[in-house]
Amino acid sequence: MQDILHLAELGQPGIMGKVQIYNCLSQSRIKRRKAKDLLAIIAPLIPAEDNSIDLDKCNDAFQNYLKVASARTYHFKDEQLKNNFKRYLEQSDGLRGQVDDLCDC
Repeated sequence: MQDILHLAELGQPGIMGKVQIYNCLSQSRIKRRKAKDLLAIIAPLIPAEDNSIDLDKCNDAFQNYLKVASARTYHFKDEQLKNNFKRYLEQSDGLRGQVDDLCDC
C-alpha cells in the first residue's frame, strides 16, 4: 500500500493513471480491513502459554466484530474535507468486508 501512496504523492499520472491508482488503493484498503477483521476474530484461537484456548474469549471477539462491523462508518476529522467529500460517502454502496467474505482476500 505504501508504494501506491508514494506513486500518488510523487508520480505524475494522467487522469487514467489517477483512476488506476485510486482503484488499487481502494482494493488494497479493503483487503487490509478484511485481514484485520479476520485477525481480530482468530487471535483468541491462538493458544496461551499453557496451550489452552478460551472459547468465551473467541465468542466475545466474534460478537464484538459483528457489532463493530455492522455499524462501521467513517467520520471526517477535518471539517473542510467533510464538506468537500461527504457526498461520496453518502453515495457509497454501504459496508464492505462482511463476515461471509472475510476469506476472499
